Amino acid sequence: MRWLVVLLLSLAHLVECGRDFYKILGVPRKADEAAIKKAYRKLSMQWHPDKNPDNKEEAEQKFIEISAAYEVLSDKDKRRTFDKYGEEGLEGGGAQGSGEGHFQQGDPFTMFKHFFGGDGGGSFQFSFGGGGDPFDMFSGGSPFGGAHSGGGSPFGHGGGHEQAPSLFTDTDGVVETGPKKWAKWEATGEPMAVLFYDAGDQIMEDLEQQWPRIGAQFKESIRVAAVNCGMQQSLCKKQGASKTPTLRVYSGPSKSVKFKGTFSVKQMGRWISENIPDNSTVLTSRNHEQWLSEDDGAKVILFSDKKAVPPVWKSLSTAFKGRASFGVVLGDKSLMTKFNIDKTPAIFAVEDPETLSGERFTSAIKKDLIELFVSRMVSRSRRKGPGFRKLSKARHSGGDCAESDSQFCMVYFKRQDPTSASDDEERQLGLMRQMADRYKKDPVKFVWVDLAENPQVAESFGVADCTSEICTRVVMHRPKRKRHSMFDGPFELENLVDFVDNALGGSPLSSSTGRFHLEV
Repeated sequence: MRWLVVLLLSLAHLVECGRDFYKILGVPRKADEAAIKKAYRKLSMQWHPDKNPDNKEEAEQKFIEISAAYEVLSDKDKRRTFDKYGEEGLEGGGAQGSGEGHFQQGDPFTMFKHFFGGDGGGSFQFSFGGGGDPFDMFSGGSPFGGAHSGGGSPFGHGGGHEQAPSLFTDTDGVVETGPKKWAKWEATGEPMAVLFYDAGDQIMEDLEQQWPRIGAQFKESIRVAAVNCGMQQSLCKKQGASKTPTLRVYSGPSKSVKFKGTFSVKQMGRWISENIPDNSTVLTSRNHEQWLSEDDGAKVILFSDKKAVPPVWKSLSTAFKGRASFGVVLGDKSLMTKFNIDKTPAIFAVEDPETLSGERFTSAIKKDLIELFVSRMVSRSRRKGPGFRKLSKARHSGGDCAESDSQFCMVYFKRQDPTSASDDEERQLGLMRQMADRYKKDPVKFVWVDLAENPQVAESFGVADCTSEICTRVVMHRPKRKRHSMFDGPFELENLVDFVDNALGGSPLSSSTGRFHLEV
């Protein structure tokens, strides 16, 4: 029983000694730092005098008590003293009843600004306990009137007033954004996920913790930003954020989509992932050949076992738009086998679309390392030139060897697919690849057309006798002038070189070309 008497006396002493700071914040005596911080944030917002104009006097007193409780319980030494001696122990410098000195606590308004990332400024002090008017310490009356440091209300939006404090100024992974940073972002055109918020909204109690988690989740995928609409009203209004919080993903300065779900990490994360701009192509057995033949730039493929395109791959495809083509294979075993990929994730750069040869990425799957790899592939592709490739319908529609093309086109006709050629045919294909590399800086393209797919092309060039299962013809074609000449010498490198040099040197092309179009 003795221990119970001692406990009751101790509790009674705490009540006699002053306020119970745990009770003021509504937290248990074993509350950790995070719980105390969360309680202060909620209560300081709730009882800030400028948010309680009809009950300002009570709100001022509550706000001071909340600030005092937070300062003590957030400081390990002060909390230890308070737990042992109560508020009276704080007045006595930690020795109960010593009566020496006074515990000085900072201005609650300054504490509020510091807590929410404001500038602070000034320091007003007051003593715990004692008599007298608790507002005398602010030299000029209420700490929330015009006489306090910094002037104005942190929740005011009118002239000369301070606005609601920014919550993400020093948050890793989140860029607190104003007009200047917004203008710089617009100049880059990069994708961005933006949370427009007001620090006074009750929901921000949770979002203040959740949005940095989104920033960490998408650190390598998309810029994650926040705009304080209490301070940046014109920017928020311009971006259609009349209500807060508002979440938007921007694919560019003038194009965005708005989030309409519940503000949870899971739902926001899923939605952002779905709306990150994506310039990659999901490859299948049906479309991969066309994709490989569509342009001359570097081609990089991600092989993944995921059901959707990873956010980082979307981000990379956008960053390299116009310089490299990004494909993604989502669990297609047949394509993995075709490209000789045995496990996922894997990244492969295709350097020869005809033979599917290239270079495999062997470093750790990290964005910066992938960027270096793709940049190297882009440089190599530019040095290598377009090479010897299939002239597909998509490529022809895009301008290659079309009537608007002013360059020469050396066209290799076959009825059999060159990717499954015999030894002699492979030799011919090898010579064509050598020719493409030799003339990569000259105004001539080297392409092949399968007559089994596009038999009508033979008629355009007068190749009427090419009806056997295996048939080879080479034509030098000038699309814009609708003229061509047929190569009729032995299929040797020196003869091919003479044929091309004569055409590039101005020798007239002997025949008129008929209507040239591709069906496949």
